[in-house]
Amino acid sequence: MIKIYPEIDLLIKCDRCGKEFQATSFHLTGMHILSSGTCPECGAYELFKEMPTSAGLIYATVIRGSDGNRVDDMPFQNWYISSLSIAFRNKNRENVEIKKTINSKARKQKLLLLNTVDSTYGHSVFNLFNLDYYRLKKEYHLILLVQTELLWMVPEGVDEVWEVRIPFSKAGSWSESLSAEVDKEMRRFEEAFLCMAFPQPSDEGVRIEDYTRIRPFPLNEWDQRLQKPTITFIWRTDRFWKPVLPKILDNRYTRKLFPRTIKGIRGSLQFKWILKFASELRKKAPGMDFAVAGMDTDKRKLPEWIKDFRHSVHSDEMARKLCERYAESHLVIGCNGSSLVLPSCHAGAVMNIVPHHGWSVSVGSFVFRYTSIADTFYRYCLVHSETSIERMVKIAVQILRDRSMIELIAGKPWNDHDAGLPAGEWARFRKGIFENTRLFREGEGLISIASNK
Repeated sequence: MIKIYPEIDLLIKCDRCGKEFQATSFHLTGMHILSSGTCPECGAYELFKEMPTSAGLIYATVIRGSDGNRVDDMPFQNWYISSLSIAFRNKNRENVEIKKTINSKARKQKLLLLNTVDSTYGHSVFNLFNLDYYRLKKEYHLILLVQTELLWMVPEGVDEVWEVRIPFSKAGSWSESLSAEVDKEMRRFEEAFLCMAFPQPSDEGVRIEDYTRIRPFPLNEWDQRLQKPTITFIWRTDRFWKPVLPKILDNRYTRKLFPRTIKGIRGSLQFKWILKFASELRKKAPGMDFAVAGMDTDKRKLPEWIKDFRHSVHSDEMARKLCERYAESHLVIGCNGSSLVLPSCHAGAVMNIVPHHGWSVSVGSFVFRYTSIADTFYRYCLVHSETSIERMVKIAVQILRDRSMIELIAGKPWNDHDAGLPAGEWARFRKGIFENTRLFREGEGLISIASNK
């Protein structure tokens, strides 16, 4: 936690004289949370520094109040860092609608703020998961700032919830009305603190049923449910499995000149890839239950045997239905990003199709459900976006069919000397695993075949 009232526990380094001084003002503007002050030695201009919470922990950006230019010592830039200067120079003076819900009437002298407002859906979800730690601090009056789309996920134990009605597309802007409302609120308390939210808090602390009220896929029933292998493909119209058009047709110039045409062609070709993948997988797993989910404003027709969980706009009801579907799924497949965060919390396994530029952030799509190291590694699979349909099908089949083999070799109770299992239990379980192979028409990866005795 970082103290923000009556004084701010943050030092800012002056870019002119190099001396550090204590910040004097606090600004919660939306996604960006800053403190500011003027160097007592130079006194030339006010400096604004990102507070060490969420992305600000990693990107400690400092800008000048005179022009919004960066004056920090970080030797790089990215979209998040650049967005601060843009937001500062284009401050939004419109009132942001805030709906406050007070769940606790207890009078407390200390305030604790957790901000989950962000321009990216997945970042907001990860920020929300920091509640696992902070809602246990009962001596504080905990206020959660959350966007409307995630309000349905707020768990029990939050003293006060502020529904901040800012769309994700505008959450990176500098809202002066939001900053003023937070400032007014914190002055009602003797002390106020800001949660040091981690961009991706520990997966081991996350009980997803506390947030969505939906129990995840029961991993102990993996084999029993293989009579109907359940797979969900997350369809994104803005992110594609692989390049489907040559660069001469699909480049920054053609996308600018003919945006709707290029997007339409890319979407149609990509959709055909998904249908072909589903058809080929069905040949290998004839009993499967396959669905396509995701946000899609242009609904292309699906075959009758594919269940349709696509939607054009967010609704809490649809969000719950999607999580229920993920929780029924052995395997969820999708293309790297926010759309895989909640599926990874609920599904048995996840296959993340990673674009060539996305490997360093690929695990940011996951909330891992830990078992053994080997089984966790097996169930959360990264594949390159250039992987062929044939190879994708084979990988999917082996995740479904052979997962219990990984358990037998490297998981409890099978590798626990103190488990006390009867000597014949390993062989019995291994025979059961072999029975799973009869449910699939794919031999690749099998280390045992039927005997002729």
